[in-house]
Amino acid sequence: MFLAHFKPVPYNCCFNSCVLFVSPYEPETSCPECGEPCYHPGTKCPLKCFCYIPLIPCLVSFFQSPSMLKRMKYCANFKPNPEHITDVFDCRLYNKLCIQNVSIGSTTFPHKHFQYSHDIALGLSTDGFASWKCQSKTCWPLLVYNYNLPPEICFH
Repeated sequence: MFLAHFKPVPYNCCFNSCVLFVSPYEPETSCPECGEPCYHPGTKCPLKCFCYIPLIPCLVSFFQSPSMLKRMKYCANFKPNPEHITDVFDCRLYNKLCIQNVSIGSTTFPHKHFQYSHDIALGLSTDGFASWKCQSKTCWPLLVYNYNLPPEICFH
């Protein structure tokens, strides 16, 4: 990952994927749900790890790459189609946001949503599923889409 300028963050997790061994489970040596050990016997080597890729370093790396920076301008260079919805940028909500000033809580800022070519439009998607047929536990991955990228690579 040295070429991308960011590193995945490994987290120890239960062999059965019940929990991540992070606060408050960080000091545990076995899973509080199923009792499986966290480490290989007699070592501090985890039985299973989950690799998290942090969002902010990924976005920073896009702005540090000339070719990706050019692709990140897709949103700023998009020409809306008044007759058809061809992209998220044709939708009413996006166009309504573009004419509204940004407000957080009771504070309204002088700039509008997506006013600048370096503003980033992100989408969030999630859906739960049972990872194993016989388990009642579900997994809820969070997927973040970078709408600034062209549609052919936005969902990669």
